[in-house]
Amino acid sequence: MTPTVDTASFHDLIAVLANERRTLEELLFRHAEISMLIAAGEHRFVGRAIDEALDVESRLAAGELMRAIAVAEVYGDDATLAQVLAAAPADAAEHLARLADDMARLVSEVERYRREASAWAGERAGKLREAIDRFGSEFYSAERVGS
Repeated sequence: MTPTVDTASFHDLIAVLANERRTLEELLFRHAEISMLIAAGEHRFVGRAIDEALDVESRLAAGELMRAIAVAEVYGDDATLAQVLAAAPADAAEHLARLADDMARLVSEVERYRREASAWAGERAGKLREAIDRFGSEFYSAERVGS
């Protein structure tokens, strides 16, 4: 059974989703920025860029909460996007579907950047571990020679 919902609630939901999409776009930008800093060898700025990305992620979490509230107002607490789209007037359903597609694409792109950053971090950690092991071996050898 599809509930009867006023059109204003759908327009509120569209506004919330549009804001969430803009925040996702900013998050994608921040991840691209991190990737470019790494590629350029500007590692000293990576920490700052990560902090900025985390700030955007905090705003995204707040946006997700706003979306959950807006969806609950439109359909109910446990509504899926498919249920909301089915209950939406035609003009709102089209706009909601377009926003959902955009957001899915942005999330996919952000996840790709995260995988790349994770691989880079693993590589850097491996190099650091090798350097520490090498330093430890050299230190231990020098200590034994000096005895």
